[in-house]
Amino acid sequence: MVLGLTCVLFPSILDLGNYIVFKKNEANVAYRNIIKTIGSLSASVLRGLLEFVFLPNKAYETLDAATRSIYRLKISKQNLLEWTTSEDAEKSAETSFFSYYKCMITNAILGASCVILGLVFSKFITFLLGLAWIIAPSIACTISKENNQKEHLSKEDEDYLRKIGKKTWDYFKDNINEKNNFLPPDNYQEDRKEKVAFRTSPTNIGLRPSFCCISI
Repeated sequence: MVLGLTCVLFPSILDLGNYIVFKKNEANVAYRNIIKTIGSLSASVLRGLLEFVFLPNKAYETLDAATRSIYRLKISKQNLLEWTTSEDAEKSAETSFFSYYKCMITNAILGASCVILGLVFSKFITFLLGLAWIIAPSIACTISKENNQKEHLSKEDEDYLRKIGKKTWDYFKDNINEKNNFLPPDNYQEDRKEKVAFRTSPTNIGLRPSFCCISI
């Protein structure tokens, strides 16, 4: 059981170990989040916890898929191309509280069994494990609800977006000119020496699209 849980939680364990050893949580990124996000370490830990509480249902679905595939490939030779897109599956899926328990019945049954075994044999860990698996469908229902809450920009975020918008506009306004054949430059180099990578050859005009990159 320890080996199995370690395999499931290995990504989270690895991220946690990386944070403890190197004291690194967030990656060094060149952008700024306007809406609320979960940090990389927090997201990894939460993902590991969800993997753990959804483990019985995931194991059942994996075993069911493998069994169906082997049966259809080796025995029935039918329904080999049966599949549903994620979009269609999401549209047809029920979203009520009880539908999640119906879909994740494996979690509920195995969780209830562990709770009973924990009470009968006075195994507290088994009892907690079963309790976590029982409430897993309600957790899945909660985190799957659409977030209809509107985000309100702070004055600082609004100023930041306006600054980015102005820099983006200035990039095209300053660089799309006669000197550059009215084509956007491939890139703009800010370090070392400030200059634009011009495409000045007349034979290149209109032959291929030009892409630009700006460092903000």
